[in-house]
Amino acid sequence: MAAISRNLGLFVALVVTATFAGCVSNSGGVRTATLNNQVDPSEAFMVPPPGGPAIIAVLEQRYQNALAQDIVLENNSSVPGENVLYVRAFGPMGRDAGRNRLGPDIPSLSGIQRELRQRFPGIGMQVSGLYAQNRYGPIGYATGRSSSGVSCIYVWQRIAPEPRLVTFQRGSITWRLRLCEPNTSVRDLLLTAYGFTVVGYFDAQTWNPFGEPPAPDERIGKPGEVILPETTVDPTVVAPRSFTSPPRQAAPSAPV
Repeated sequence: MAAISRNLGLFVALVVTATFAGCVSNSGGVRTATLNNQVDPSEAFMVPPPGGPAIIAVLEQRYQNALAQDIVLENNSSVPGENVLYVRAFGPMGRDAGRNRLGPDIPSLSGIQRELRQRFPGIGMQVSGLYAQNRYGPIGYATGRSSSGVSCIYVWQRIAPEPRLVTFQRGSITWRLRLCEPNTSVRDLLLTAYGFTVVGYFDAQTWNPFGEPPAPDERIGKPGEVILPETTVDPTVVAPRSFTSPPRQAAPSAPV
């Protein structure tokens, strides 16, 4: 009986010691309860034009069907809030997929107005009714000015192929830009927004939110057609000369 008691006491002591050691190994330390991960700025899905604004940080969250990035940009103004490029790219995530799914992100006027109130507190932002288009298609924007004279702009765009009756899952990209800069006109801020470029992609043959490439100008190489240098499209220029109306095709010249 004495031996049994000693063995039982030793077993209980070992159990208590192991339990205490487990508690000690899991106690203490600092953790953050967030789903966002900060990645290197070089992994940004979209990048600003040459000359800035510079990328300060990239906060990333991965879903089953999409990649979400909040790209924080440099801010030289005293307006409350950060300059941020919000990117939501939908496509086949593969082995990089997260646990949850991201719902469709299609900008609406009511949703944009709600975002303006949240991201520009104290600034009366007005949605523009003028037509604007960059290399990826039509864009919408709102402008405003703070009480201290700082110009602000909010730009949004959804890049997706034209809907078809029979199509593969080709993906889409939705982005929004919140930008405030002192000593800068609203037009210059809009031109800055035109310079942002999509550099990320999904490694899948069916992913193509940009659609088919545009056909070349029908006048090129055709006898009897005259193309002057000032009417030739420069592929390096991404900002149009006017934002007041959609671009119109040039009228064909008279045959020789």
